[in-house]
Amino acid sequence: FYMKLDNIKNSDTRFLDDQKTNDVDISIDSEQMDMVVSLLTTNLYSNKEASLVREIMSNAWDAHVVAQNDNPILLSFDEDPSGNISLSIRDFGTGLDESEMDRVYKKLGTSTKTNDNNQIGGFGIGKFSALAYSETVEIFSYHNGTKYAYRMFKEGLKIKLPLLYKEETDEPNGLQIRVPIKSGDLHSFIVGIREQLPYFENLIISNETRNSSLAQLTKEFNSLSIKDFGDFKMNNLSANSGSCVFGEPKILLGKVLY
Repeated sequence: FYMKLDNIKNSDTRFLDDQKTNDVDISIDSEQMDMVVSLLTTNLYSNKEASLVREIMSNAWDAHVVAQNDNPILLSFDEDPSGNISLSIRDFGTGLDESEMDRVYKKLGTSTKTNDNNQIGGFGIGKFSALAYSETVEIFSYHNGTKYAYRMFKEGLKIKLPLLYKEETDEPNGLQIRVPIKSGDLHSFIVGIREQLPYFENLIISNETRNSSLAQLTKEFNSLSIKDFGDFKMNNLSANSGSCVFGEPKILLGKVLY
């Protein structure tokens, strides 16, 4: 069912070409700042890898609900020449222009879904979940023929979201969130995807790496089968997650398995 819910250095960050300097701080009421930053960095997510995938995927699903788009969401893995792997989640919702990014992404607690029972989210903090895992997150927004590239990162008690560049594009509308995977964490992401995303039936995984475990995940997930028995559902993926015990009951909230 669905539910309605009333310190980084510049030298550590990979810059994209043609970066602009319009660095805008994300704002929040001052009395809530310490609590929110603490939640984002330490206390909110016990399993940061799985939570990151769950929160971003839920936002992508909600974006498709708003756009009334039944096309698949794309979760992809890519690898740079040095062997570093990144995870991206690309939705095909409406995307956000600069003013909408200011309204939705640049204020903690702001959500477009607070009064909507057809969507998964509602607190307005899931969009920052990647910062609990990674110091830097790349966000690409495709909106009505323009691509906007942002870099999100924490700096002390502030969250920065500068616009790096914008350019014309023929890509369809939507958002893409890209997170670098730290060395040794890939298995945790694979387990998290298997355990928490097997009921997102409109999800496709793309693997552009040489990693055999990701190749196997891609093969299994893209042949996912879900059986709905009315009071409960089953799938052919969770039992192979590595830590999920076959037959163990779990709670399904919207599309997310807990």
